[in-house]
Amino acid sequence: MKAPGIVFLCSAAVFCVNTGTAGPPAQEFAGISELRREIVLLNLLNGLYLTGEQKKAIAGICEQAENIRNEYRVASRSIEQEMTGVLAELRAVLIGNQEISPELKNRVHRMEKRRYALEDAAGDKLLALEAEVKSLLNPNQIQVIETFRPCMIPPDQGNIGQSVELQGEYMVQSLNRIRDIPVGEYVWVRGMLADMHIDRVERHAGLFSDSERQAYKDKILETYDEIRRMSDREYFIKRAEIAGSFVPEDRSQARRSKNQPGLIGRLLLDPAAIQFLDG
Repeated sequence: MKAPGIVFLCSAAVFCVNTGTAGPPAQEFAGISELRREIVLLNLLNGLYLTGEQKKAIAGICEQAENIRNEYRVASRSIEQEMTGVLAELRAVLIGNQEISPELKNRVHRMEKRRYALEDAAGDKLLALEAEVKSLLNPNQIQVIETFRPCMIPPDQGNIGQSVELQGEYMVQSLNRIRDIPVGEYVWVRGMLADMHIDRVERHAGLFSDSERQAYKDKILETYDEIRRMSDREYFIKRAEIAGSFVPEDRSQARRSKNQPGLIGRLLLDPAAIQFLDG
């Protein structure tokens, strides 16, 4: 039996290619993304049960963080304007297959150092504010944030994020649909479905490096092929175990750039949170 969701997805993809349509306009998509972002934040804030004093203090720190970001944006634009001229010169030299002069090399390196120094300075300030926010939270609230999984609708009253059990159930349903795809369609969509699964994982659990992403994709495709070869009885027995193996470890803490705030900073220093903390 065909899986309606998969068939519709594939048909929609073909329609977009053939007609030149690619979903809603950029402005509308941005509006939807902003609403999703605010809903995720609300789910977290509602689950933290912040006191009035905590809300007021965090809102003030959040405003400081946004001021730091704005200052960084202004300074960054100035550097980018200068960098554009320097890189244009470098491009012209390379197009002419000429030797890059020591003076031009030094200018490029100086601009890069200025950019890195600006990023580091802003990052240090944000990390300090994140530490301030963390000091305002109790151990239970910190644990809630560390185990938080972005979600649109909390699975149960009083619980936020997506539990491992719910993620496993989602994977079982996904694997069921994979088995139901007709052979001709499966050959065409298997890679696309693996990429969609990885994108979903990265949104919730952190980014993969290129090598990690490819290794995870190879594992997914191998599993897809394996479950399609299984008998109904064998698949019924093994499906929960297979689905559980698809739920990756939390990568949100591990994959951080230098001077990039952790979960507390990324969530509670989000400028979108200010309106909900002030209310």
